[in-house]
Amino acid sequence: MTPPTGTVTPYPLDNTADGADAHHHGLAHLLDNFSQHRLAGLRDWSGAHVLEVGCGKGSFARRLADMVGDSGHVTATDLKPPALDHDRITVIQHDLTSDTALPAGPFDGVHTRLVLQHLPTREDILDRLIAVLRPGGVLIEEAWRPVRVNPVVAAPDPDSRYLYERFAHASGRIFDDAGTDPHWAKQVPTAMENRGLTNVDTVIHGSFWRGGDPAARMVAGTIPQLADGLLAKGFTTADIDAVLELLHNPALKVESHLLYSTSGYVPQR
Repeated sequence: MTPPTGTVTPYPLDNTADGADAHHHGLAHLLDNFSQHRLAGLRDWSGAHVLEVGCGKGSFARRLADMVGDSGHVTATDLKPPALDHDRITVIQHDLTSDTALPAGPFDGVHTRLVLQHLPTREDILDRLIAVLRPGGVLIEEAWRPVRVNPVVAAPDPDSRYLYERFAHASGRIFDDAGTDPHWAKQVPTAMENRGLTNVDTVIHGSFWRGGDPAARMVAGTIPQLADGLLAKGFTTADIDAVLELLHNPALKVESHLLYSTSGYVPQR
């Protein structure tokens, strides 16, 4: 996922940057199975037309294409979209923060993951996503609730624990400075209900992971893009190298951010 422009400072991550592939592969490993199971419980997706907003490298768009089957279709958007060679996927370059209209739909479902929380105009964008749903359609908004206080479950030594907790706090501040709302995940259910969506429900997903796991490689994949920001917040290059080394050490165990997956339906007319 590459969130669009329009944040307070440029968004720290980019689909095409050094380390982006490791970041996206780790996200897919952490979240795709959960998101697929979550969506499967909301409706029968066979034949559905689905909008995937902020598709990143496209791993979940491909899963959606399998879910909708031969008679369905997926429209996948991103600021820097991938090339997805798939008969049931249409890829569109789109900036959510611009006045450019979303694909018109109407869609049976709209799914977005780890996008709106990074955009200051997230409430307006939520309105636009709801507007392209047909009556009875379902919106699924998935957002991190960051775990930044005492995220380390186990570490090789006290210095490593302190280093990683410094990193978790500093990297979180980098995202906050770019306009990320760390509280958005908890606000989504009320935002959906205030817009008239029905059967609003939230399921929370989290896990522990170890150094060397795909999740740790995901975090490591962000560091080349966060390095300048970390240096500005008091890290040294030696600190950054030590964090990277720690992320490959299985003696490190960390609590993941919590993914809040919130769904709501457009009322039937």
